[in-house]
Amino acid sequence: ALLLLKGVFAQNVPIGSWHSHLPYNGTYVLADAGDKIYCGNEISVFSYSPEDNSFDRLSTAAGFSEVGIRDLQYDIPSKTLVITYTNSNVDFVFDQDIYNYPFIKESAINGDKNVYHASFSGDTIILSCGFGVVLFDIAKRESPATIFFTDADAANMKVNATTTLNEFIYAASTGGLYAISTSDVN
Repeated sequence: ALLLLKGVFAQNVPIGSWHSHLPYNGTYVLADAGDKIYCGNEISVFSYSPEDNSFDRLSTAAGFSEVGIRDLQYDIPSKTLVITYTNSNVDFVFDQDIYNYPFIKESAINGDKNVYHASFSGDTIILSCGFGVVLFDIAKRESPATIFFTDADAANMKVNATTTLNEFIYAASTGGLYAISTSDVN
């Protein structure tokens, strides 16, 4: 009888550390970061570099706040990745630093608090939500404004997405297309 023994290797995870074993297939959201592409599925996020075919797996073990990813958006000039979750929580990745923004999730807003889309305007992230729009200042790491969209019956309107053009923020909502000047102090 021939007996072959292969070497047994210990996992390369130090004691007291975590290593995640999450599925990294079935992606449904992508964010182009120029030199890499961020991909996400319901549970995990990874980045892929076309230049050298490398993958970098990202998860709660790496510092993210949640699972249940709704969307990913990336802004090349500010090197900012926005990860929105199905429970209304938001993580911002500024270069390599992860910053959690739980305030929409934890707010006392009634109704739909989901974050459906993120867009960028200079140093501002515009979060499109089930109740309106939340602005987030990248440099200050704070939200200077929340804009509620309501219909004639004072019910909140869902904002599906926003974009900026010529000093205006345009919001595509369930009630139609709206625009506001970025220089409007209100």
